[in-house]
Amino acid sequence: MSKSLLIYESDSANAGNLSALFEQFGFSVFVADSEEKVQEILDKTKINAFIVRAENTGLTGFMLCKKIRALSLYASRPILLVSSDADEATFDRHREFDYHADYYLKIPTDDETILASMNAIYPFLDALAAEESAAELNALKGKLAEDAEKIDSMNKQVSESEEKIRAQAEKIATLEKNLSDASKIEDETGELKDAIVQKGLRIKSLEEKIAELEEKVVAAGNTAKERDEIKKQLDAVSADKEKLAADMKKVEEEKAGIASKLEEAEKKNGTLENSVKELEATLKNSHSERYR
Repeated sequence: MSKSLLIYESDSANAGNLSALFEQFGFSVFVADSEEKVQEILDKTKINAFIVRAENTGLTGFMLCKKIRALSLYASRPILLVSSDADEATFDRHREFDYHADYYLKIPTDDETILASMNAIYPFLDALAAEESAAELNALKGKLAEDAEKIDSMNKQVSESEEKIRAQAEKIATLEKNLSDASKIEDETGELKDAIVQKGLRIKSLEEKIAELEEKVVAAGNTAKERDEIKKQLDAVSADKEKLAADMKKVEEEKAGIASKLEEAEKKNGTLENSVKELEATLKNSHSERYR
C-alpha cells in the first residue's frame, strides 16, 4: 500500500522541507495551503495521515482537525498538529475535544523530533494496509465467485446446446432413414408399375389368343375332335387370363399400400424437416444470447 500524507501548511518553505523529509521514507506527499485545496485533494486522493499547521491563515489547523474528523473515512486517521505559537496548555485544551489531533508538536524543531512524532503512525498504517488488503481480497473472492457463476451458467448453456445438437442429430438420422425408406418405396413402386405393364401386355396377348381360338371354334366345323382340342386350349387360356387378373388385382392393392406408405413417409419427412429448422433456429438464438 502506498503511504499518502497531506501537509496543511501556508508557509511554502516549511511545507517544502516537510515534503522532502517524508518523501525520503516512501510517502506520497500532498501540500495544501487553503481549505479549498484540502478539499480538492481529499476528493481525488485517499490520504493516510495528516500534518496540520495550527497558525494557517483562513482556516486554522485546529478547525481543520474538526472538519477532517467529520469525514467518516478520516475519522480515525492519524493527525500531527504542529504549532509555533501554541503552548502545552493549548494543546491540552484541544485534546479535550472529540476532534482532537493524535500528536502535538511545538515548532521549529529538528527533523529527528518530527520523525519521532510520526513514528507512532506506522502501526496504524500497517493495520490500514491489512484492512485494505483484506478488502481487496474479499472483492477478488467476490469477483471469482461471480466468474464461477458465469462459468457454471455458460457450462449449463453448453450442455443444453449439446443436448439440442444431439436431439437434432437424432432427428436428422431419422429423417435420413425416412428418406431412404421413401426411396426404397419409390423403387418398389416403379417395379410394381413395370409388373403391371407386363401383366397387362400378357392379358392383352391372352385376349388376342382367346379371340383367335374362338374364331377357330367357329371355323372348325369339321370334327368333334378338333372342336374339343380348341375348347381345351380356350379353357386353358381363360384360366391363365383369370389368374393374371387376380395377380393384377393383388399388384394394384400392393401398389395402393406402398403409395400410402410413401405419402406417410413424405408427411413425416416434412414434419421432421420443420422440426430440424425450428431446432436450428433455437440453437442459433441460444448461441446469440450466450455471447451477447
